Amino acid sequence: MALPTSRFQRYISRPRRRWLPSFLGLLLLLASLLAAYLDGVLNDFFAKGIWRVSLAPVLTLYILVLAPIMDRMGASVMRAFRPLVQIDDEEFERVVREGSRLKPVHEAIAFGVGAIFGLSLIVRSLSGQDFYWLMPYWFLTTIIMYGLLTWTIVASVADTRVMAALHRQPLRINLFDTSPFEAIGNQSLVTSLAFVGGITLSVVLGGYGPDSLHLPEFWLTYGVLTAAPILIFFLTMNPTHRVMADAKARETERVNAQIHRACQTMLQRVEEGKGIGDFAQEISALAEYEHRLKQAKTWPYDTAKLSTLSISVLAPVATTILRWFAEQLVK
Repeated sequence: MALPTSRFQRYISRPRRRWLPSFLGLLLLLASLLAAYLDGVLNDFFAKGIWRVSLAPVLTLYILVLAPIMDRMGASVMRAFRPLVQIDDEEFERVVREGSRLKPVHEAIAFGVGAIFGLSLIVRSLSGQDFYWLMPYWFLTTIIMYGLLTWTIVASVADTRVMAALHRQPLRINLFDTSPFEAIGNQSLVTSLAFVGGITLSVVLGGYGPDSLHLPEFWLTYGVLTAAPILIFFLTMNPTHRVMADAKARETERVNAQIHRACQTMLQRVEEGKGIGDFAQEISALAEYEHRLKQAKTWPYDTAKLSTLSISVLAPVATTILRWFAEQLVK
């Protein structure tokens, strides 16, 4: 595996001690119990809904556990794609290294923007609360979670540049065998489902109060987070679609030229009173080939993958609506 080219890879998805980020995330989650104990409300932690302060650390742990898994999946996709790229190993590694590089300042800005956004969401909830330990804990973990989430989105989108760069290299493409590209479609779907899982988890844990559906920031937050998996799904596959569509267009043009040539030659022989020979069979074979070309896929996904993504994106919305009905019944 190539050396890390970003701070996200170095500390989150590809650390030297793979267990460390997840372990720290678990400690952060368990710290909520310690904060509740110090505030003297541990017995009411679950009964009175105080456990909702654990939303941010749960999502943080979710990201920290999934990041290395997704990184290993990306490496397997790269290995599957390698035979298609007609460059030597040294050049291949250079393209991957340059394509995945992120400037530290950009990563810092991504984390900072997320942290500021998280701060803006939580600051209004701090008034009137008298928990000495739980409120600072909630404040800090929310900022960390939104910062890490934004950092993850930026890193994920940046990873699409690697495949885009590789698709600009000379490729060996068989339009009738898209199996080498299926790994890209699978990766796109799994990445998108991972984002949807995090969104749904946040809804289930109830990070917002009963009146959250009336808050503009609620819909802004989940609108942005729901758009992220769709964006990543298509951004990851777009380079593949582009090169396959170009290859399909070139091959179709070449076949059409052959059909036109054969038709012209056959017409000329008819006008000259000569037999058409094997030209009819040749034209028929070329037309059949053209028909197969038109049916060739240019996106590395099938209907099942697209249906899965569409249904999964609706999961947070469905969960939100069900939660709203449950809250109304409780009232």
